[in-house]
Amino acid sequence: MSEDMRPDIAAAWGNLANKIGKKRDIRKLPEYLNGGEVVLAMTGGLVAGKNGLLVATDRRALFIAEGIMNHSFEDFPYDRITGVTSSRGMVFGKIVIATAGASRVVDQVDKGEAEAVAAILRERVEATTRERYAPPPGSFPAPPPPPQYYAPPQHARPPQHYAPPHATAPNHQAAPAPFAPSTPQPTTGFSVAAELRELAALRDQGVLTNDEFEEQKARLLRR
Repeated sequence: MSEDMRPDIAAAWGNLANKIGKKRDIRKLPEYLNGGEVVLAMTGGLVAGKNGLLVATDRRALFIAEGIMNHSFEDFPYDRITGVTSSRGMVFGKIVIATAGASRVVDQVDKGEAEAVAAILRERVEATTRERYAPPPGSFPAPPPPPQYYAPPQHARPPQHYAPPHATAPNHQAAPAPFAPSTPQPTTGFSVAAELRELAALRDQGVLTNDEFEEQKARLLRR
């Protein structure tokens, strides 16, 4: 039977442990595949009591159950799957495919195939998520240009450096003299004599009385 199959379908069918009751499903599988869609793995199981094939392709997960009187088909695109888990019991395994709306439980899966098929489904979900959110080629921003440093022109004046007072270079600018408060100069004898003459002139002119003259004279002599 596998001689009439596509190579990818034949390879997955050849790895299927239990083929009983799955021949109708495998014959119908090509009708459900889209152009260029590749089959990666498959396993048998029950979904809502219907015996069929769970198929992992490079684009989605499919469940096909082709009965004598009726058939069932469901697909789960990888960009809609939120999680894939598997478990094993004493005889059979189980795969759970979770989506945003609901979950599908595939029961009575071969124990040896449950985790292998679930791992392929998880890997494809992760790859689809990376491709969906990866920026398109060439959309990465250009790296920033290297920092530009100012180079002074050749004729520019060289920088002036401050030299402290104890440096060896001579300091041509005289430091300002420290501020010193002014002190009154002592009054010389010549200035006292001059003031006495002025007082005598004021007395002779009648500006000062004799008593006022004597009082001012005594004040001057006490200096």
